[in-house]
Amino acid sequence: MTNAALDRILSEAIEICRAAATPEEYEPVRLLLEEAKLFGREALDAAVGLLMGNTDEKILGCDLLLALCNPDSDLWGHDAAEAIVRIAVKETDDDLCTFIAEALGFTRDPMALPTLIRLSSHLKSNVRYKVACAIPNCWSRENSNQPFEGMAVATLMSLMNDDDVDVRDLATFGLARLMEVDSWGIRDAFVQRLNDQDSETRLEAICGLARRHDLRALEPLLNLIETGNVHFTVFEAAECLADGRLLAALQNADSIDESESTWRHRAIVACDPLRRPKAVATMSAFVDTLTDALSIMARQFTTYLCCDLFETGVTLVVSEQSGTEPRWWSFEALLERAQDDVGRAVSLVLSDLEGGLSKS
Repeated sequence: MTNAALDRILSEAIEICRAAATPEEYEPVRLLLEEAKLFGREALDAAVGLLMGNTDEKILGCDLLLALCNPDSDLWGHDAAEAIVRIAVKETDDDLCTFIAEALGFTRDPMALPTLIRLSSHLKSNVRYKVACAIPNCWSRENSNQPFEGMAVATLMSLMNDDDVDVRDLATFGLARLMEVDSWGIRDAFVQRLNDQDSETRLEAICGLARRHDLRALEPLLNLIETGNVHFTVFEAAECLADGRLLAALQNADSIDESESTWRHRAIVACDPLRRPKAVATMSAFVDTLTDALSIMARQFTTYLCCDLFETGVTLVVSEQSGTEPRWWSFEALLERAQDDVGRAVSLVLSDLEGGLSKS
């Protein structure tokens, strides 16, 4: 393909953009931009150039940058965010602001956060919706102590009280399940949404509390299970909370979709107090056996099991004292491969270490 071919694609796209009065009429533009992104750097330069044009051209430029960052295999995200943030300062057009917020989310770059925070107070709910979608993508746990990262969390908490139900739901979902951040203020914000008029928003609030092991999720979660309103998200929340008071309701739950039976089983196991001593004993035996096996090897290893506050699984970490990158495994997946045999699970780890695998 040549520059002339790229020009033809963008010319056709801009004509459709100008004539489009509905999202459905605009959709062919997205297909054309998937072709344009194949030009790589030339497409990036063209998108940045479009941002210098009129409103329709800026919309097209934002959408082309979005396409280039979806997925961001060529690492254009920072360049795209930089270009969009530069033109966003003075823009007030409702449609353009929507495209700006959406495209910034796909850049996954923290530099987008100040612009997204500013757009969160936009009068149009479509813009606020795209902001609620974008912030979790641009927020980074590693940078959580930075000023704009904290302001981004506060912005989502504010959007959880939005007048628009879809904005509330998405903001609650983003903070509950996409952002690994915790505070009493965040938990209290979820509690406020437990009485939301929208059932999906209520469910996301329950999930947000359960992932943070806050027992204020217990009663509303139990009510959901007892009334038969059960599916993957409910089981996930129950597994996170791991409270024995949920056990009977989980065991008696009706209308279980066959595809979700695994998630129901995991929730039951997590909530069954009689299974915990066995699980702890299995983990202890595994670590002892693996430590003994590693001790006779020429290389020096340190091994331990850990779990993240926001995750339900247990992770095995093995690191060499030589300073190489630690290797890790999902402990549950490892036991499944070994058919719950501790000795076989240890053998699998040793085989993976010898083969240089870093993840199973």
